Amino acid sequence: MEKIRLLILENSAFYKKLLGIAVEDTGLGQVEYIGNNMNLAAEIIKKGAVDIAILGIPFGDGIDALKTFQRMRPELAVVILGEAGAKGSADRKKVMELGGLDYIVKPPVNSAEKNLENIKNRLQGLFTQVIAKKYTTPGYVPGGGLPKAPPAPEQAAEMPVPRSKPPAAVDLILIASSTGGPGALEIVCSGLPGNLSVPVLIVQHMPSQLTRNMAQSLGKKCSLPVLEGENGTVITPGKIVIAPGDFHMTIVNSMLGGLIARQEKTPPVNGVRPAADVLFHSVAAACRNKGVLAVILTGMGADGTSGVRELKNKCDCYCITQSEKTCVVYGMPKNVVEAGLSDAVEDLGAIAGRIIQIMSGR
Repeated sequence: MEKIRLLILENSAFYKKLLGIAVEDTGLGQVEYIGNNMNLAAEIIKKGAVDIAILGIPFGDGIDALKTFQRMRPELAVVILGEAGAKGSADRKKVMELGGLDYIVKPPVNSAEKNLENIKNRLQGLFTQVIAKKYTTPGYVPGGGLPKAPPAPEQAAEMPVPRSKPPAAVDLILIASSTGGPGALEIVCSGLPGNLSVPVLIVQHMPSQLTRNMAQSLGKKCSLPVLEGENGTVITPGKIVIAPGDFHMTIVNSMLGGLIARQEKTPPVNGVRPAADVLFHSVAAACRNKGVLAVILTGMGADGTSGVRELKNKCDCYCITQSEKTCVVYGMPKNVVEAGLSDAVEDLGAIAGRIIQIMSGR
């Protein structure tokens, strides 16, 4: 199996050596460049010669590099090394909101070698995520992103016609996001009123240790309660439920009536777990003919497209996609639009207001 190709930007000779050893010890990665020359790094990234960039340079410079590299190659996975403590927590949040793959605390020099195994294990987990995306996403080109697979003939021949009006009654709101999603979700969810009369289910592509933190963070900024879904979570109106990291979330009908959430450790779909397509297909099966409002936010790849199509086939579904100019990565919304499944394109700041309008019957 082809190894993950890495670029490491680091000023310290000590940490260059440490990171090089950690990458080699994973058995999954191969360092293509290690140094501190930003211009050279940019040229390497522009050519699509690496899958992951690890940035150990000062945090401010790392954030600037993250933004620059994402503009060059939106599909590039970026890991930033930084401080521990309260500042580290704030820095981690910023990195994830900007679409970084992860934030790893850089150990002090006097204990760094003792932490080599921990660094190796952390990188190994991240490399596994990227490898899963490379080898389970149709049409993936190493270093070249996630081109959309050509549609099946029957799908191309039956291009859906966008509907002019939302359902008369909405029973459920579904939101999908990936790269840049945490920041987008905060803007959308904090704009929803506390008296919202339907459940909101969210799939954000994110590692397991971060989805609960995101739920807690969103809960402090939203008028609605926010929680990470678990097996048996009852889906009730006025509650936001986020799919747990590293599990698919599905919805089934309860024997007592209503809907409950399930966790499934089935293989990744579209190279990710949780996947919006898995949730959306389960909703289509459990909520046949119900009114569903689907919202596709910023993100890489095509997750959500198949699910929206299924929702439109089996439910009374209206789909909003985030506008290209307000996306961090215009991948997931673009695929839905190009499949003819988007009923409305809205700027990020207008989506919550549009949801409120739809819920009030306008």
